Amino acid sequence: MSHDLDLSPDTHCLRNPSFHDGAVTGLLVDGDKAVVLLRTVEREDYRLELSGVRALVGNDIREGNIISHIEVVARRRPDLSWLTPLFVEPHPSAEDLYRRQYEDRLRNIADLVVSGEACLIAITPSYGCELLALCEGVALFRTQANFGVPTS
Repeated sequence: MSHDLDLSPDTHCLRNPSFHDGAVTGLLVDGDKAVVLLRTVEREDYRLELSGVRALVGNDIREGNIISHIEVVARRRPDLSWLTPLFVEPHPSAEDLYRRQYEDRLRNIADLVVSGEACLIAITPSYGCELLALCEGVALFRTQANFGVPTS
């Protein structure tokens, strides 16, 4: 995981730059890589690069996609409710064995987050795009015109 992210020590939310009231302007996925295009309320463009993506869910992408906050969970135990949207639960009629295997899988994935082998990224919206990803690494870069071109 990239350690250049400025996270609030109490909430683990990205604080500098602040994306509160900013926007998700795009999402690119290619194999185990993903790029989330972001814009601050000051209209500064960034790309959030996720590497080693193991699971990703992006819901409700709309025109606007206003961000409430971006949270990073790494080297601490995530609430298992963060993992359930990423991995399909067994059908309610499934035998208990399958439910136990599913719960064991979620606990094993949570252990990867605690050990630092993986992290969870959550973009919580005020409106529109909600994103949750389990990945091995994350980095944030300033871009121009939000086309993924780094600034000099």
